[in-house]
Amino acid sequence: MRVNRFDLAYWEGAREAALAMYEYLRDRCDVPEDIRAYAARILAESAERKNKAFREELRLPVAPSGAERPCRPHPASNEA
Repeated sequence: MRVNRFDLAYWEGAREAALAMYEYLRDRCDVPEDIRAYAARILAESAERKNKAFREELRLPVAPSGAERPCRPHPASNEA
C-alpha cells in the first residue's frame, strides 16, 4: 500500500481526535467505567486497523502506552 501525505495527515488527525476524546473520558469521574473502557477499546482497534499499514510503510515506531492518571472531577462540578 502506498501512502501519500494527505492520507497520513488524515489518519493522524483522526487518531489525535480519538485520543483526545479517550483522554477526556478516561479522566472524568462522572463517566461510567464501562464507557471509558469502550472508548479505550474503540481507540485501540481503530488505531490498529488504520495505522498498521502506515507504520509498516513508513516504519514508524509504536508509541509506548502512557501511565495511568487519577480520575478528576468535571470542571463544572462543585467538587474540589
